[in-house]
Amino acid sequence: MKMLDYIHQIWDYNYWARDKVWQCVCGISDEAYMQPVEYSMGSVHAQCVHTMWAEAIWLASVQNQSVPTFTPDDFADRNAVKAKWDMIQSQWLVYLSNLKEDDLDISFGKHSSSQRGTYTQTIGQVLIHVVNHGTDHRAQILRLLHGFGGDTVAQDMIFYFREKNALGL
Repeated sequence: MKMLDYIHQIWDYNYWARDKVWQCVCGISDEAYMQPVEYSMGSVHAQCVHTMWAEAIWLASVQNQSVPTFTPDDFADRNAVKAKWDMIQSQWLVYLSNLKEDDLDISFGKHSSSQRGTYTQTIGQVLIHVVNHGTDHRAQILRLLHGFGGDTVAQDMIFYFREKNALGL
């Protein structure tokens, strides 16, 4: 499998898993969705917005655009979050559809940090990171949903493969 094919596959998985977890998020009350918790990013709402924001900032970064700024306070409810996230997903899908194998090795983002020094990364590394970051936060969201007595779902990649295989895709 070529690296670009792998990238397309993990991004398909990313949004497959996001949609599965989102269905669970929609199954809890508005109060539970917004309830502050002392875990990771906070409320389920804050977790969702953080994950969406990370996708948005990395998309802007790989396209050499200005990084968007938004916070959970910018979104009144789940509908507002989902609308924005669907827009970001659409932008990612356009970006990914135009990506070439050689683009994955392009280095960008020379950054300096007092904790980490100066670093760069490749577009391929960022694309893998964003999916991994989403998996991490979906797991945290599922933990919160479980604590609220909400439904949860397995987001393991093997279930994605099994579903795709069963559908003949």
